[in-house]
Amino acid sequence: MGKSQHKMYGFDVKQRFGSESDKFLLGADFKHEIYENNREKFSRGLTTKAASGSWNYNNYSVYGQYDKKLSDATSVILSAREDIAKYEEKTYHEFLPQAQIITKVDAENAVYASVGKSFRMPNFRNLYYSSGMIIPNPDLSPEKGINYEVGYKFETEGARLNIAAFRTEVKDQIISVNVTGMSNTSTPVNVSEFKNTGVEINYNRNLDKHFSYNLGAIFSNPQRRYAAGQEWSDALGRYQLSGSVNYSNRDLEAALNVSYWGSRVMNGTKTVGATKQITVTEINKPLVVSNLHLGYKLQKNVKLTFDVDNLFDRKDIGNVDTSSSQYYTQGRTFLVGMNYSF
Repeated sequence: MGKSQHKMYGFDVKQRFGSESDKFLLGADFKHEIYENNREKFSRGLTTKAASGSWNYNNYSVYGQYDKKLSDATSVILSAREDIAKYEEKTYHEFLPQAQIITKVDAENAVYASVGKSFRMPNFRNLYYSSGMIIPNPDLSPEKGINYEVGYKFETEGARLNIAAFRTEVKDQIISVNVTGMSNTSTPVNVSEFKNTGVEINYNRNLDKHFSYNLGAIFSNPQRRYAAGQEWSDALGRYQLSGSVNYSNRDLEAALNVSYWGSRVMNGTKTVGATKQITVTEINKPLVVSNLHLGYKLQKNVKLTFDVDNLFDRKDIGNVDTSSSQYYTQGRTFLVGMNYSF
């Protein structure tokens, strides 16, 4: 049957300098990824290139940041990043500026606003991974977007609160859709546009030196359209509630995370005349995502980890764009690992 492998190498160098009122950061990084897919080819419409082989991806970046203190209360942060991404015969250049302004009301309260561009390459799984239920798409384009945010921060010893209103706009968003004429088979595609406007709330509290918890909520209106000029369609879910309980001491760490997704819809596609359009199907069941993480430091540089995904072993309908037999999440999974740092 064979298997697929994904390896990554790289480096990141940066230098900080400046004064109390003018701070600078300059840096560069490089990432090289190798993906090998030696799985058996599937015959349902897959090309030889998409089914098996070896591919390389290189990402070169230079970045900088300027932090200017305008007064005792207000600072402005200007940053920029130039990304060069190369895979196969394709090369993408993207300049990513960002600006943020922060004003402290007092020692514990602050308000801020930010705007910045985003850029995300398709991953190897979307480009080249194939199976009996997945057809890859080597012609995917990267996502490009812009993000706006205004918010309020409260921080005191042991507690942090953040309330933010946001707006996200993405071109060429990558989603998975059902393949016409192939039941239970999906493929990733670029859709014309995605947008989302909403409010996000996060609260963190340290109970003592060992225990802490986090509560969060997102209320938003995500929408997308398959092609320019088409009507906007609802997507994903309108609200998400999340919480976590954390414990740590010198050698042991533990975390339980739970997320609840409600008021959700699922997108698919249909062909009307010569064009494809997005369909919307309401999901009448929430999605509950749970994870348990345990870590124990065996030595100074060696940590043993144990993770359980879908801790409550729920069979929920996921926000996926395939046929009904593919809606359900995987069962409870266990992962044991050992991390070594140097």
